Amino acid sequence: MQMDAAKVLVVSEGSSSAEQKTRILLVDEHAITAEIERNYLAGVGFEVVLSTDSEQAISKVASESFDLIMIDTSFRGDKGVDTLKLLKARSQNRNIKAIVSGLSFPPPLKQRVRDAGADEIFVKPVPRPQVLREIKRLTANEVRGTERVQHSVNMVLKWDEGVHNCLTLDVSTEGVHLSAIGKTAVSKAKFDAAAGGEKEIRPPIGAMVEMDIQLTKTESLSKVQGEVMRHTAEGFGVRFLKLKKADQKKLDKHILRHSLEHAASHFYL
Repeated sequence: MQMDAAKVLVVSEGSSSAEQKTRILLVDEHAITAEIERNYLAGVGFEVVLSTDSEQAISKVASESFDLIMIDTSFRGDKGVDTLKLLKARSQNRNIKAIVSGLSFPPPLKQRVRDAGADEIFVKPVPRPQVLREIKRLTANEVRGTERVQHSVNMVLKWDEGVHNCLTLDVSTEGVHLSAIGKTAVSKAKFDAAAGGEKEIRPPIGAMVEMDIQLTKTESLSKVQGEVMRHTAEGFGVRFLKLKKADQKKLDKHILRHSLEHAASHFYL
C-alpha cells in the first residue's frame, strides 16, 4: 500500500536539521519559459521566486532576502538592465549577486550591464551545467549538480535499525530524497505492507544504507548502496555510492521520462 506523500514529518522552525537553500529571484515575464526555469532550478535544490513585472520584483527584493537575481536584457521590452539597476539599489541584501542573460552582448550593452551590477553575463542558450556552476560560485553554495524529479517511488530501505518501506519525495541520478514517514518490515526477506504502522524513519547523517528501488511495476534497480547526507523538514537525503551501468541507464531514462520539461532539459532558455 502506497503512503500518502503529503504525510511528512514537520520539523519546528529554526531546526538545524532543515536544509538551507540559496534564494533566487527569477525575473521573467514569459510565463512558459519562466515556469520551466523555475521548476528546473527548484529541482536542483534552489528556492526560486518568480516575478513577472518590475514593480513586483522590486517589492519582493526590498521586503525579502535573496542571494541572487536572474534577469534577461529583453525583460519588458529591453528594460532588463534598468530593472536590474533598481533591484540592486532596493535590495534588502546589499551583497546580492546578479546574472544577466541575453541573445547577444555588443560592447556598449555589456558595459551597461556591468555598470548596472551584473556579476555574470550569459549568452543564450547556455548549457545548464554552466548555469549551475556559476550560481554555486556566486553564492558559495554547494547544491546538487543534476535535476531532481519530484516523483513518488516505493522502496525498501535497510540500515542498522531494521528494514523499512519508504516513499521517495524526489529522485535524481545522484541520489534520493526520502520521506521520514515509513513502515517497518516484518522480516528482511520481504516487506509486508499490512504489518506495522507508520513511524518516523530518520537514519543519522553518515549512516550507510541499502536500498531496493522499484522505479515502476516492471522495472527496478539492483540493491543500491547509499550514504545519508542531510536531514530536511520532510525527511532525509541519500547519496548513491555506486550504481551499476545498467541501473544508471534505467535511472537516466526514469528521470527523463518524468522530467517536467524535456526539450529544454540541457539549456537555460
